[in-house]
Amino acid sequence: MQSVLTQLFQSTLFSALSLVCVLLFLYSTYTTYRIFFRSARVDHEIKALGKTSAVWHLHDIRHCIKTAFQAMQTAISQDNPSLLKNVMTQHLYAHFELIMLNHDDHDIKEVIRRAKLHSVSIVSVEKNQDDSEDALWAYMDFSKIDFEINRADQTLVEGRPGMLEHDKQLWKFMILLRSYEVKVG
Repeated sequence: MQSVLTQLFQSTLFSALSLVCVLLFLYSTYTTYRIFFRSARVDHEIKALGKTSAVWHLHDIRHCIKTAFQAMQTAISQDNPSLLKNVMTQHLYAHFELIMLNHDDHDIKEVIRRAKLHSVSIVSVEKNQDDSEDALWAYMDFSKIDFEINRADQTLVEGRPGMLEHDKQLWKFMILLRSYEVKVG
């Protein structure tokens, strides 16, 4: 048995896999620090914008992003897309409605449990001169249990009901000056 392990550790395949793992770890660390420093720079930029307009208040923006995240999870789990009409842009809301209608047509219900937003890092601000298309990009780190079931017989269609999934995504938020709100774009 020991000779098999010795051969495995001395093989070129093991060395290559070890190198790949180390490189992935280094890339992950580099990306994490890059997001952190970019977020700190953008937070400073938003605070500077906040001195010229009340819309750019960092605490309020973060609160709106967290509220939008929770609203999306609630709308999906309650199978009620109308909860998102005031949270999403018209284009994104129309796309979301099509997805929900497709689920209805196939008698599928998406189930979301234990949704938790771990962190939000605002990584980019798009500020236009006329304030009509202001936006920001947020790096969202969250976890949830997400799966689909058949409405009729409650059988599993897709996903893992007992598995907490971690996800990291970039979300675009539109800053609407006329109503002082943030919408998922």
